[in-house]
Amino acid sequence: MKALLQIIAVLTGIIAALVFVIAGFILFYFDPNDYKNQIIAEVEKQTGRPFSLPGEISVNLLPSPGLELAGLSLGNAPGFGEPSLISTGRVLASVRLWPLLHKELQINSLLIEEANIHLAIDENGESNWRTLLPPGVAAPFGPQQQALLALAALSLSGVNLRDASLTLADRSRGERYEVRELNVTAGPITPGKPFDLSTTFKINTHPQGITGDIALTGVIAYDLRMTDFTAKPLTLAASLSGPPLPDGRVNLKLAGQLAIDRLADRAELSPFSAALSSPAGAGLVFEATGAARVTGIASEPQYRGEIQTAPANLRAWLTQLGQQPLVAADATTLTKAALSAQFSGASNHLTIDQLTLTLDESTVQGHGEVADFAAPAVGFNLTADAINLDRYLPPRPAGAQPPWPLPEALAAAAAGLPPAVLRTVRAQGELQIGRLQAANARLSNVKLSVQARDGMIRLAPVAAELYDGRYQADIILDAAGREPKLTSDSQLQRVQLAPLLTDLTGAAPWSGTGNIHAKLTATGRQPEALKSTLTGQATFALEDGRFQGVNLDYLLRQAAAFLQGQRATAPPSELVTAFSELTGTLQIRNGIIANDDLAARTEEIRASGKGTVNLVDETVDYVLYVTVAKTMLEQAGQASEAAGDYTLPVRIRGRFNALIYQPDWAGLAETGADKERDQAPQGPGAIIERRLRDRLGDQTVDKLKKMLKF
Repeated sequence: MKALLQIIAVLTGIIAALVFVIAGFILFYFDPNDYKNQIIAEVEKQTGRPFSLPGEISVNLLPSPGLELAGLSLGNAPGFGEPSLISTGRVLASVRLWPLLHKELQINSLLIEEANIHLAIDENGESNWRTLLPPGVAAPFGPQQQALLALAALSLSGVNLRDASLTLADRSRGERYEVRELNVTAGPITPGKPFDLSTTFKINTHPQGITGDIALTGVIAYDLRMTDFTAKPLTLAASLSGPPLPDGRVNLKLAGQLAIDRLADRAELSPFSAALSSPAGAGLVFEATGAARVTGIASEPQYRGEIQTAPANLRAWLTQLGQQPLVAADATTLTKAALSAQFSGASNHLTIDQLTLTLDESTVQGHGEVADFAAPAVGFNLTADAINLDRYLPPRPAGAQPPWPLPEALAAAAAGLPPAVLRTVRAQGELQIGRLQAANARLSNVKLSVQARDGMIRLAPVAAELYDGRYQADIILDAAGREPKLTSDSQLQRVQLAPLLTDLTGAAPWSGTGNIHAKLTATGRQPEALKSTLTGQATFALEDGRFQGVNLDYLLRQAAAFLQGQRATAPPSELVTAFSELTGTLQIRNGIIANDDLAARTEEIRASGKGTVNLVDETVDYVLYVTVAKTMLEQAGQASEAAGDYTLPVRIRGRFNALIYQPDWAGLAETGADKERDQAPQGPGAIIERRLRDRLGDQTVDKLKKMLKF
């Protein structure tokens, strides 16, 4: 047995030696350079580009039979100049020995070194590779397909691409992308069988300034007609750095299954998963799964797919992007955000359907689209279950007035944007919010329609329910002119004032059912300009109301008692004035509100008034005329036969935060103390105060003086 094995080994060695001797003889007498010009002519015929094979084509015997090229070069398209579209260093192709013995050349493995590919797009958007591609999908058995079929028939032990580079210079956009140190290993490749693929390279982008290392691996399958290609699984791992990235560096992982159908001109990545993390130790930044399909790749690409993202901390993401931390009243906002949506579109259009966006405690659902990316036109129809805007706004400084919680404030804020920016806004859509909190005010069933084009932004109709009443408005922001102009026609109907004021300010000096209708205009970009140009008209009506802080009936009863020389009654336990109605009209011009038809009524008194409110310097100058009916005096047992209706003027003046309510004591003295007033050097005020102290007592008068600020 041992002798038999030795004989087999010797015979095998002899046969191998003979094979190499024969192969060497054939290769020695076969000169591929004789076909060099024919090869060059055929390539130039097929590509229409200059082609060169510098140096000799060498024939090797060891370590395996093969051919070696010193390099090759395929020229650029006309108008693009140097460098060549494709150039290489050494190209080594090993061949199979047995077919070679039958004068057939079959490549066993392929090695390409230092390949350089230079892609370019000129200022007009023309590429230097366009003429190399067929105008449409290649015919199944056209020249390009025949070449692919020949490639599919190759059986290779391996393909290696070493230290290659690829650049794409897009002069139409001023951008440049570079791939360096590109290494590809593939094989073994058997016709119609899957093979392994491994790729590593470095990238550099300008002007974005992103650099990084990328590795791509997968199992590639194809059919013999070279029309269907799949890569499953396909994995990509990247380590990227650059200013636009979170914290300057990110790690990216992508996994999925890729399928390409050349005849159908489509590609599909389904399913896929992506994960973006920060190497700085901040943890996972972004994670998503989904699927995508692209059709019309060679003509007009269109895409569609779906995506789902895992909850992410947007606050941490913004910090890693180098943005200033969001200053919000609630520091826990923007810590949970997730998205689920279907998408479709083309090169200049994007549509999002079945959108579900979760942000903290809010959920938004609906549809959106963007057309014409160069001048975007946005459309949307969104519904939110609940939004608390107060959580996302900066904390309100102590003592600051609460913002108006209705859309007029939003339009006023938008007026502060540059007019050139507002003129570019193109949008049409609807927004519905089930529950909304703004400035601590609570609204429900909010509905808002938006139309914006050429600087004209309109919010109409706008509607909401609040505090047992309704709000509706038509708001226009016109930025077509030199300065933006804000126009508003709004109504509050049967709104309960007490809970509204309590939520807005923490106190409710007024209560009742309020109705307000205002038609206003204002011009300017800053709040001061809007206030100083505010012009229009408003009407108001308050029913079954109460005013906290003063009991007007009691004060007038005391005044009546004073005039009749009678003793004052005991003060009430609650300083409240109740009224059945309060109405008036406001005429507004350049920030000054004028009113001369105020009408108020209680069970026993009537009131009217006139004066102004200056929004610019925040001052009030108003006179309130309070009339006591004779019946009130009669019911109080304080009326004389000559007594009639009695009117007390009350002056209201000062700044908004320090108003002074001062009765016109001089007028009151003229009614019942003429003589005493003429004789008293102290003046009528002192006389009245003395007589009040005699009848009401010092403690009560001191409280009245403090309350009425006189």
